[in-house]
Amino acid sequence: MDLPDLNNVLVESLRTAVRALDADAVLAYLFDEDGEVLRLTVADGTPPVIFIMPERIAVTAPYPTAVAARNGEIAVAGPGSSETIRAPEAAPIPYLVASAALGYEGHCLGALTAVWAPTPSSAAPSDRNRTQLRAIADDLSVTLAALAKAGVPMTPGRSPVIAPVLRPARPAIDGAGGGAAADGWGLPDVPGSSAVTFMYHIHQLAAALNEAADITDVMEVVQQRVMKPFGAESFLVTSVKYDRVWVAGYSDCPQEAVKRLHGSSVHLVSPFTAVLGARAPLLFPDQAALLSAYPVSRGFPRIEENAAGGWVYVPIGVGSRSTGAFALGFRRPLHLGAEEQAVLTMMVRLLGPTLVRARASQAEQSIAENVLKTLLPEAAWDLPGLAAVARYVPACASGMGGDWYDVITRSPAKAALVVGDVEGHSIDSSVVMAQLRTAVRSYLMEGHPPASALARANRMLTLLAPGVLATCCVVDVDIDDGTLEIASAGHPPPVLRYPDGSVATPDVPPGLPFGVDPDACYARTEVSVPPRSVLMLYTNGLSVSSVDEHGAESLLTSLGPSAVTRPERLLDLVLRTCLEAPARRDDVAVLIAEYQGVQGGGLRHTDSMNIGRHDLHGVGEVRTFVRERLHEWGLEEQADALELMSSEVVTNALVHADSDVDFRLRHYDDRVRVDVRDADPTPPVPEPVVLANQPGSESEHGRGLVIVDVLASDWGNTPSGRGKTIWFEQTVAV
Repeated sequence: MDLPDLNNVLVESLRTAVRALDADAVLAYLFDEDGEVLRLTVADGTPPVIFIMPERIAVTAPYPTAVAARNGEIAVAGPGSSETIRAPEAAPIPYLVASAALGYEGHCLGALTAVWAPTPSSAAPSDRNRTQLRAIADDLSVTLAALAKAGVPMTPGRSPVIAPVLRPARPAIDGAGGGAAADGWGLPDVPGSSAVTFMYHIHQLAAALNEAADITDVMEVVQQRVMKPFGAESFLVTSVKYDRVWVAGYSDCPQEAVKRLHGSSVHLVSPFTAVLGARAPLLFPDQAALLSAYPVSRGFPRIEENAAGGWVYVPIGVGSRSTGAFALGFRRPLHLGAEEQAVLTMMVRLLGPTLVRARASQAEQSIAENVLKTLLPEAAWDLPGLAAVARYVPACASGMGGDWYDVITRSPAKAALVVGDVEGHSIDSSVVMAQLRTAVRSYLMEGHPPASALARANRMLTLLAPGVLATCCVVDVDIDDGTLEIASAGHPPPVLRYPDGSVATPDVPPGLPFGVDPDACYARTEVSVPPRSVLMLYTNGLSVSSVDEHGAESLLTSLGPSAVTRPERLLDLVLRTCLEAPARRDDVAVLIAEYQGVQGGGLRHTDSMNIGRHDLHGVGEVRTFVRERLHEWGLEEQADALELMSSEVVTNALVHADSDVDFRLRHYDDRVRVDVRDADPTPPVPEPVVLANQPGSESEHGRGLVIVDVLASDWGNTPSGRGKTIWFEQTVAV
């Protein structure tokens, strides 16, 4: 005779118990083989409760399931029950829990556990529920005893059996449900619609967080997958470190209030600190309730100014450790039911590990960026007769790679342009890149022509890093007559853009890459270009990303004959096209230089000064410097505007960049140009562009760049490995 299936018997009994007890879930736990752990065998009930109860409970745990199994008596937990018996810590809110032992003839098999969502009128399971649960457990024990005697093993299966109950959503009780956040959770009259909708949003959030690469991505996911489903208007995420509260991200909160909260003491009395370590969310239905608990006079930074309705605060943690707080703000009075509170807490629990991972990735990327700062040179050069800019864009999030660029002044009338590429995207590639860059630079500085410098660098690489491949292209520019001497070691040749807008690629023998043959020789190619010609050197990441098989040449041609030729603008256009290409899989280094000829492109005067790190007194010296130089050059009419713009940009650099600031002033035939260079690679953004719903923005912003945007005839920035250059120009009447 076939023996009854234990799981089917348990499901039938638990389904009856859910209806009789009007519980959200009823669960059967049985001892495992060694009798030390109670394992979830069957769970019957509604989401999300059936997904949050622990799967394994040690028999010594202070949870009702374990206490009932140990003592053979009813054990309960809830906000109003004994503190020695607690609801499982995995529960997102303090559910009401009651457990009764299962067993026969003095032999304990496990426990039957019922769970209810808390309501304003109940702080513990009722006496009626306890009596009913005891009777149901006794009846089930009789059935299990018969099965055991018939030879059915009383042990859990490989994994729990889940038997969900799909029923219409519970009606609001004493205002506990409905309200601002209740809209959108399925259809109340369709059985299971609300419960499955809850779990759908949790699943979508988990999937989206798994794809988030950094803190900004995480905050965008929070906005789309937590704030919007709950119908909230604002959110704010904080973390706690070194006894300080730090803002990790926010949306639609006053920036001044965010600044006051950022870095505030963890001992400051506020909901952000009160919720740390709490078992349940802190709910404030409206502003009156919030101010009553945390009045402004107690020093609480007013984040809630944009949300006149209610706020809810949820702890963020990793394991049992609180790491921060999450706040949602509404414009209407807030009433969150128990299920909504549970779902919100489950969502916020997913944030803790994700934020830890994102911060670790961010720290790793910061280390990589700092390494590259020391390995890559400045990215803007102002040589007599030659203006050059460069940019490096890594292909991977680590920021590491082997592409490099360099500009070397070989003599007052000669400069060398260099671009190279070491295979790989790792710190090893960056180390080899630094060695090669130093070698090529040293040989060129010694006076070796490009082909000879490449041959020597190739020989050095085969000795230092055998088996590593790299490519390199060197262009030696004669400022006096516009002659270009080009040599390539397996690298793409440069692209030339002439003053009439035509584009050409010189026929340069590619040569062998570095690392193939230690005795390889390289050919030289000479090309003459007129003043106002533009040279573009690049790594093959640009070719892969370009629009067709002609690569970089086609890219420059596509800009048209009327396109700008200024190196900074041209570099922006080239990289924008490159970064938008979906096929980009490699690092990209681009160096663009404008050959201005022996007259220096109409350069009449130039002067520069240096301001020490954080020396705000230097701002006044810059204003004096600008006014005096413009007076000497006969440009008094431009002094007021240029002095104001210079003052603002230099102030921004001193405040935001932890470095000295180089200031350069140049007078051309038709314009005056200012370059402000620092060692902070974060590009600036005018304040109107920095929106409150762009959390975690790290860009500089302030009124300074707004002023520049209004007064300058043209302006931009050139980020580099070591920092950035903010430049602006003002037209001068010819």
